[in-house]
Amino acid sequence: MDRNEPKGIQELFQQLMARNQAPGESAKRLSALLVDCTLKYRDEMYLEKGIVVTVEDVQRSLSWLLPALSTGNIPQLANEIQDGLLRRWVSELTGADQGAQVSHE
Repeated sequence: MDRNEPKGIQELFQQLMARNQAPGESAKRLSALLVDCTLKYRDEMYLEKGIVVTVEDVQRSLSWLLPALSTGNIPQLANEIQDGLLRRWVSELTGADQGAQVSHE
């Protein structure tokens, strides 16, 4: 596993937070939750399957997060890593099992 990747994932979320002028406490908590969830997912994927989750995987999953949360429909992403990460985030944020809410977009 590339030791620079964890830093890259954390830097991605820090850059997103920096885009907000003065992020509130809830935005900081959300960012911390996403970082924690992402790093756990990354570690699980590597330890269980030998798969490295990249910053690009995180960016692509992140691009689907708001649409999934706002519509309630979670698309079936073609990339297994990105799909799993998106579902993990939505599950963490909503407390719902995401296996039943699949949209085949």
